[in-house]
Amino acid sequence: MAHWDRLLVENTGKISALYSKTYQAERDAAEVERQLAFVENAQDELEQWLARYEQEAAEMSGRVVGSGAGDGGAAGVDLERERMYRLAEKVTAKLDDLNSDLGDVIAEINDVGARLSKVRQGDDPVSFFFSALLGAMFVLTSALALARGARAQQSLAAAAGH
Repeated sequence: MAHWDRLLVENTGKISALYSKTYQAERDAAEVERQLAFVENAQDELEQWLARYEQEAAEMSGRVVGSGAGDGGAAGVDLERERMYRLAEKVTAKLDDLNSDLGDVIAEINDVGARLSKVRQGDDPVSFFFSALLGAMFVLTSALALARGARAQQSLAAAAGH
């Protein structure tokens, strides 16, 4: 009878610890979801900035083509170039902020994944989810870096071309 009581107490402790770890994992998953929602909102905001940038670039191109030659046209081109440059600086600053925020999200996900990897084995669904999530975050980071490079090249080409 004492053996059964001891096993019951030990298993109760194990169940309690497992419940605590499961609760922490759920909280961590909720935090990851919150961070992903933040990244999604940041991407939407970036899309809006880029759409505005592209619209203003198209408008500027139309005005430059329609302005004609002469001193008035050259002054207009310089003003438009300066305006475009300021807009490109704002977009670049926003991209830098988003890149920093994305880095923070990735660090948080790595921390959560490290904590969970200590608790769980590698073949369970939660570990698989976090490894897939980390892979997706790597892809997002790479895509953001490529987008920044492409936008910077477009800005330089637009400024040099006009």
